[in-house]
Amino acid sequence: MTAQTIPLLQPFSGAFHRDPYATYRRLRETAPIYGAEILGRRFWVLTRYADVTAALRDPRLSSQVVSGSLLPRAVVEGNLLFADPPQHTRLRKLVSHAFLPQTVEGLGDRVQAIIDRQIDRALQIEAQQGHIDALRDLAVPISLQTVLFILGLPVSDVPRLRAWSEALSGLLDIARILPGLAAAHQATHEVVAYLHSALQERRTQPGGDAEKPRDLLCALLRTQTATATRDEPPLADHELVATVLFTLMAGHETVTSLVGSGLWLLAQHPDEWARLRRDPSLVESAVEEMLRYEPPAQLTTKTALCDLPIAGQSIKKGQPVVAVLAAANRDPEVFADPERFDIARGDTRHLSFGHGPHFCVGAALARLQLQRLFQTLLVRLPGLQIDSEQAVRQPGIVLRGLSSLPLRSGLARL
Repeated sequence: MTAQTIPLLQPFSGAFHRDPYATYRRLRETAPIYGAEILGRRFWVLTRYADVTAALRDPRLSSQVVSGSLLPRAVVEGNLLFADPPQHTRLRKLVSHAFLPQTVEGLGDRVQAIIDRQIDRALQIEAQQGHIDALRDLAVPISLQTVLFILGLPVSDVPRLRAWSEALSGLLDIARILPGLAAAHQATHEVVAYLHSALQERRTQPGGDAEKPRDLLCALLRTQTATATRDEPPLADHELVATVLFTLMAGHETVTSLVGSGLWLLAQHPDEWARLRRDPSLVESAVEEMLRYEPPAQLTTKTALCDLPIAGQSIKKGQPVVAVLAAANRDPEVFADPERFDIARGDTRHLSFGHGPHFCVGAALARLQLQRLFQTLLVRLPGLQIDSEQAVRQPGIVLRGLSSLPLRSGLARL
């Protein structure tokens, strides 16, 4: 690869922060396997759909975090996000049945009740403050309440879990990790103690029958007991805690980001917003297009376990390989007219939930929440006004989303 006088990838620039997709398009067109350096360390950036999907399936590329990481051990060890097979396979079985499509479908009424209740509260906030914030008043409480219900944790703990989750999310993004490192480590200490206490409480209380444990915490504890009686290592407490922590962080981040980004996209494309209002049956397709066009997780990083070639480039053992999901989602080889936001596209081949062994275990639940929320907003707030000019975007390279987006219900008030 020829040296670039001006690097094609400048992830810390203001221009990239505002619009990373222009950079990804240039990379995909001119250097789809791009070698770059940060702090003297060589890494490779993949932007074509075919290369990204191949990398996400390749067992020679590891998801494990290298030693010396800034991440707290309690976040990394036993966490699905940072595990390779066979550990990943073993841990994934713990939570997969809780998020199967048929299981999630049975949660529809509960999710709808959470959404309706939170919209009621948001309207009360609007009456006092003059506006609603899409993130603070809708996305965050809805996603957290849903996850806490599945875990069996009390809804009264939403404020604490919200603060911990916000601090921990900074660990997943290179642009936010250093400024928030102390807060993230403190949050890790507090949330791990909280989860150990919750698990201990389940051990001393009945949790329903063996076939139908009352929540995911009970199900995990029953699995721990079952594995202890079979020819495989029993689940350690730190693995249980890391699994719950993963469920909390992953289940919260995707929904929260997509609610904000989805509403912002509709405001940026008023014709599509009007189209959705005219035809609410397009909600399911619209959610998929929001996921494709503005994925909450823009990329994922793997580490080469050996020397290997990727599309003509020689990747050395130990070098990071960055698979850019957001770039693959706009590859014209896969998606027609990919830069156009089209709520009727109906294409679910996007990679916003990942691909291969690490495909998001909670994808069905995230889709349920997003579809139900947008459907409910269309029915209950048909005159919803989105103030996209006042949107505040979070700093991020790995994670992309808003921290604030003002809304007005459009309801007439006496």
